[in-house]
Amino acid sequence: MKKIILFSMALCIVFSLSACSKNDDGKKTTTKATTTTTTTVSTTLSTTTTNSENEPVIENAFEGVTVDNVFETTDVTYEFDKRKNQAYNGLYNIQGKNEIVPIRYSEMNYVKTDDLENFYYIFYGKDRENNNENGTVIVDISNQEITEPDYDVIYVYDKCVYVTKDGKYGVLDNNLEVICDYIYDLPVRYYDSEGNYAIADDGELLHLYDKDNNLLIDKSYGIIRKENNLWCCYERINGGKVDVYSAEFEYIKTVDNQPSYDKNLGLYEVFDNEAFECYYADENLNELYRFEADNPPTLLDNGTLYHNGKVLSKDFEILAETEFSVMNSFDVADEPFHFGYTINNDGVISYYDRSGEAVFQFKTSEYYLERPDSVIKVVVKETDGWHIYDEKGNSLVEDKIDSDYIYIGTDSTCVKFKNTDGERFSFEF
Repeated sequence: MKKIILFSMALCIVFSLSACSKNDDGKKTTTKATTTTTTTVSTTLSTTTTNSENEPVIENAFEGVTVDNVFETTDVTYEFDKRKNQAYNGLYNIQGKNEIVPIRYSEMNYVKTDDLENFYYIFYGKDRENNNENGTVIVDISNQEITEPDYDVIYVYDKCVYVTKDGKYGVLDNNLEVICDYIYDLPVRYYDSEGNYAIADDGELLHLYDKDNNLLIDKSYGIIRKENNLWCCYERINGGKVDVYSAEFEYIKTVDNQPSYDKNLGLYEVFDNEAFECYYADENLNELYRFEADNPPTLLDNGTLYHNGKVLSKDFEILAETEFSVMNSFDVADEPFHFGYTINNDGVISYYDRSGEAVFQFKTSEYYLERPDSVIKVVVKETDGWHIYDEKGNSLVEDKIDSDYIYIGTDSTCVKFKNTDGERFSFEF
């Protein structure tokens, strides 16, 4: 009899150890014993008829959930497991107050079809109910189905779902249709269906493949990017020198930083670290024009450039030279040249033609430039009042306008002003 009593006490002690524990602040907490039932995922997920508070629960997990209101009726919930230092995700039906997907997957994302008629939640990554082995569950909101596919999702990005199956890697589109079969030996991190190339990851460096799993560049890199028609490949994931390849994957040269494409000029801007200078270059990175890094050329309205007192064509031919700084330039209707205007430190504004000859000049503290239909009107406040000129310096009004305030109408043919007595006037020209 004594042995039985001791045995019973031992059972009580064991039970107490398993049911009682101390939390982070040293207080004792009691955890109720629970039973977890794992059900094979089926096309329709049902729940028990009551929840923990013995309240009725909607049997259909998708009750009230549609593509149109999916964000209002569902909530992605998560828990952080301190022991595993890992967060896990699940899906909750706000309206039905029940789980659609248990909180068990380390990753979560979603994709929508282009016509917005289908919506898929994707739960993937480590499955804590399966010893943290990789697992995947697809929640099809449109058809109200939950499935475990025959592939594992590893990455979701830009309407593509990157997957693995039988040790190979492929890509699905946002309809979850295969757009790149399972042919790659390394996990695919980016796929371009139009360019027919893939960037794969060996765990340390990236590799560039074609659609048939052939290497396009026989070297691995920390970062691989495409800048317009050039491939820019960084030596390390944190930067370093950049190897540049052509659109045909031919090596061009190594530069200090990734070239940036200027779509207005159709050229690449390359930075030279040693000289602290930049230069414009063509697709073969041939240097065309060099300038100080902190003093780049200014692109003018008509597509020409201004730099250090020179107006340049897109081919960097000198069109005009001036001692002032060009602020802007315009094509003028029915004229074989453009106008550039400059302003010096004394406030003298000069208008130049393409040859660099000053058409007219004036000094003012305030002026407006209007250009309706490529016809320039210059509204100038001079010592005796406001004057209005065309692009050649011809006056458009007979008398000066004595006003503290002037405004050009939206069609630039009507001038509105207020005189010194506060009276408002307007006239057309």
